[in-house]
Amino acid sequence: GNEEADILAKTGAHSLCEIPEPAVPVSYRRCRLEVRYWIVKEHCKVWNQSDTCLHTKGILRNADKIPAKSLLKLNRNKLCQVLQVLTGHGNLQALFIKQSG
Repeated sequence: GNEEADILAKTGAHSLCEIPEPAVPVSYRRCRLEVRYWIVKEHCKVWNQSDTCLHTKGILRNADKIPAKSLLKLNRNKLCQVLQVLTGHGNLQALFIKQSG
């Protein structure tokens, strides 16, 4: 089992890939970008098909509109508060009393 897999892996690593000429290389950045687009598309598909997270879906209509970069800039306490509001979990009444007092 493993020996055969090792032999096949070594054979594949040492053989040249036969593709029609002219071959145009694809940049690493482009590959990462395409993977990111695919992940976002798949996540949106799962988000739309899911029957859960109704509170969060009421606030954020589309999964691709989540401001991840803005959330990552928040400190730990602020991020915790934002996530409690978005998910509907946590002691929100205490949060509002603390903010207004």
